[in-house]
Amino acid sequence: MLNSNPRKDLQKGGEQYFWLENEMAKSGSKWKFVVLHHAPYSADEDDYGNTWEGPGNQGDPQLKGLISLIEANEVDMVFFGHLHTYMRSHPLKGDKVDSENGTLYIQAGGAGGNLEDNAPTRAWFTAKNLRGHHYCTVQVVGDSLELRTYNLEGEIIDVFTIKK
Repeated sequence: MLNSNPRKDLQKGGEQYFWLENEMAKSGSKWKFVVLHHAPYSADEDDYGNTWEGPGNQGDPQLKGLISLIEANEVDMVFFGHLHTYMRSHPLKGDKVDSENGTLYIQAGGAGGNLEDNAPTRAWFTAKNLRGHHYCTVQVVGDSLELRTYNLEGEIIDVFTIKK
């Protein structure tokens, strides 16, 4: 779990970057997760550039170095909020969809607050997005992980499974 408010700490040479790099290097865990507040990837309409005028930054540009560290260490999922919508990326590695070795980015920002809008055109990395209040659960049983996302009525709006 990282504090993404001081973005400099999450850039190469920063205190949290160094801590995460060391922790992941010594980890033998089968499943790896990273949680932070701000969006490494975003399909939001206007927080990281006006997507009505162009593609925008598609995420916080100050977190791009952190993405390289996360993907180099084969993190399974990155959870974040900040933007009040739901988004699940395709598995990503090296700015490309990589179904075998990629990391999933889960924007779970719809637990409260005013909802925001998604970009008018689906971002290349987006597998699922939704404007609506929601919550997520993750169940890990041995070699299988299942992410479920529910709306406030308890209906499943997204399910994704990873098997190792």
